[in-house]
Amino acid sequence: MYYQYIELPKGLSYSSVFSVKPEPVMTLWSTLHTVLDHRRRQRRRHNLRTILTLAILALCSGHTSYLAMQYSSLLAKAQNANITPTDLATVCTITNCTLPASLPHGIYLANGDVNLNTYNFPTNKNYVFLVNGNLTLQGDIAIPLGSTALFSTAKNIIVSSNVGSIPTVTTSNLTGWYIAGQSFIVNTNGNCNDLRLNIAGSVVVNTSGTGGTFQNKRDLCTADTTAPSVSFNQRLDMILNAPQFIRQQQTVSKELAP
Repeated sequence: MYYQYIELPKGLSYSSVFSVKPEPVMTLWSTLHTVLDHRRRQRRRHNLRTILTLAILALCSGHTSYLAMQYSSLLAKAQNANITPTDLATVCTITNCTLPASLPHGIYLANGDVNLNTYNFPTNKNYVFLVNGNLTLQGDIAIPLGSTALFSTAKNIIVSSNVGSIPTVTTSNLTGWYIAGQSFIVNTNGNCNDLRLNIAGSVVVNTSGTGGTFQNKRDLCTADTTAPSVSFNQRLDMILNAPQFIRQQQTVSKELAP
């Protein structure tokens, strides 16, 4: 290894040479803060900087479209990769499904409607559930940091009226990615007896393109002025920890002259 030394002229000190003040380093978060938000105020449900950060993280992780996570696309992707999903009916009774505590990570397929009970997913594992029908969530779904779970249905995702908390509680009731081929339906108890639903993750509807909406049927009545009937929180870790199976690789090629 060779070193090169430069002798400074007499009267010129190192301090005067190397005392240049460096330019301040701009982080992505601070840079996004300078982006102007041109949305009307009544439409600003989420901070623009947070939305842009989520979009950038998703693109960096290969998530270029939620349509790539629809039921038919994921099933075809598994088949093309010679991956055989585990039949969910071999794990639980799908009409009243309670998943085992030590559920192995992987891809699970249900041919028919699924009624899923309360479940706490194991740590540091990734899951994909493909439901060729409707998925009804009958209890809380908890996913710890380091794990991911994606539920993709051919039809609707339905949240039972008993899933939720009193209006003052913000703890998540449902965690994960919920990709509905048709609608995501939040059912009601009626008569001002509804619970607040807290979702940590993402909900996407109408990925099949045949029609579907986010249907919130709940009403907190007098509590509506202080609490939302449905709230969303980000889970950035799930974007970064997403399994390779649901990511997309984009390759751009260009022929150059020799």
